[in-house]
Amino acid sequence: MRFSVLLPTHNRADVLRHALGSMADQTERDFEVLVVGDGCTDHTARVVEEARARIPAIRFFDLPKGPGFGYGNRNVALREARGEWIAFLAHDDLVTPDHLELLGRALADPPIRIAHTR
Repeated sequence: MRFSVLLPTHNRADVLRHALGSMADQTERDFEVLVVGDGCTDHTARVVEEARARIPAIRFFDLPKGPGFGYGNRNVALREARGEWIAFLAHDDLVTPDHLELLGRALADPPIRIAHTR
C-alpha cells in the first residue's frame, strides 16, 4: 500500500460524500482511506459503505466522541494505517484526480520526506 489517507469527520455526511468521490477519482490507485468517525450520529456509516463500491480499500472507525476536536481518535486510525505514506483529507475537502499521483512523484525523490499542497 502506497498511501493511507486519514479522513476525520463528525456528522458531516452531507459533504463527506463529495470528499470520498474526489478520492475515488484518483489516478494513483494504490491507496486506502481511513474514515475516522468522531462520535457521528448522522448517516456517515452509510456514506462510507456506499463509497466502498468505488474505493475498495476503505475502512470506517466508528469511535465515540473524543474530547475537543477528537485528535485522539485520529491516532487510533493512524496506528491502523498500512501505507508507506500518510495523507490527510478533511470531510469538506476536494482533491484533483492527480493529487496522490503528484504527491507520489514528489516523494519518489529520496531526500524528500514530506510534501504538502495548498
